[in-house]
Amino acid sequence: MSIYLSGNPLPWLLEEADPEIRYVTLRDICGGCGQSMLNAAYADLYTSMPVKNLFRGARNGVFGDASHFDLFYRGAMWCFAEAVEYGLDRREALVETTAEFLLLRCQSESGGFILNWKPARVAACRTGDMIRYLFRAGFDDERIHRGIDWIVRHQRHDGGWLHCPISGAFGMLNFMLLQRSGDCAARDADESVPSCPYASIACLMALLESASTHLRAGDAIRREAEFFLANRMFCSGKSWRKGLPCVTGWRRGDMVRIGYPVLSQYDVLYGLVGIARAGYFNDARTGEAFNAVMSRQNPDGTWNMERAAQGMLVSGRRAVGKKNKWVTLNAMRLLRYARLLNDERFD
Repeated sequence: MSIYLSGNPLPWLLEEADPEIRYVTLRDICGGCGQSMLNAAYADLYTSMPVKNLFRGARNGVFGDASHFDLFYRGAMWCFAEAVEYGLDRREALVETTAEFLLLRCQSESGGFILNWKPARVAACRTGDMIRYLFRAGFDDERIHRGIDWIVRHQRHDGGWLHCPISGAFGMLNFMLLQRSGDCAARDADESVPSCPYASIACLMALLESASTHLRAGDAIRREAEFFLANRMFCSGKSWRKGLPCVTGWRRGDMVRIGYPVLSQYDVLYGLVGIARAGYFNDARTGEAFNAVMSRQNPDGTWNMERAAQGMLVSGRRAVGKKNKWVTLNAMRLLRYARLLNDERFD
């Protein structure tokens, strides 16, 4: 397995009781499994309770709430992302129709994705997230590449992304009371304003999905990796150059506590997965974050969910402090992308 693991979590991750975890583990971690095993595991996704719940909430051919498409845990954006996290792809008709709805309703002519604000404005975090999930679900056409073009065009001076139509307490109050968004362009051009790690990791993950087909992705990935490395993966207060530009309620130390980010979220484990996948894990500046993650491993080779903030797969205090398969899966992804994990072979 790996010298960095204190136990073998694979039997736990491959339990048939959680078909979605089993399938994604076979797909992403167990390089030795055959296509027939993967196909059987994919078919078993339809027996998964979380997957069944997504189907129960579908209306008019769309996962989730189409009217309030940007809501966490209810809207079509979230439910589409959740379905793809569970392993569903465009082989499933509802994935196909939900993707088409999101592209038609939420993608602007510029290629970026809007939120349900007035006036409608593109948000970098959701653009990155939606493009990533569309790629992972098997979509790769001109509309998806327009999204990548938007991401490349809006990369900032420090290698990250911001492009958020809400800033500061007044902007948040204006949005909450009146659903009104601000302008992004002036803040994007202001080099005194640092980029946002939430938007930046979303765009990095989208670029990584597109790297094999989009010629301009490589340089953007290199510059983006430097953004995270220069800030030591946002692991501790000492590593910060400047404060966060747009995240309300953030506290120092939040990002070192790990969960399972899905939309507009970040933690150091997720950041390390992206950096390792981009090929920059051996940079010495990953050391603090890697040690912080590995030091909190359980004796059986699993990890606990330490944070269940909005935008993470599991939300609520009841999940915090307990060992978690999704968090452990991300740790295994990190070891695999960093080439610190041996393939597990299957007959």
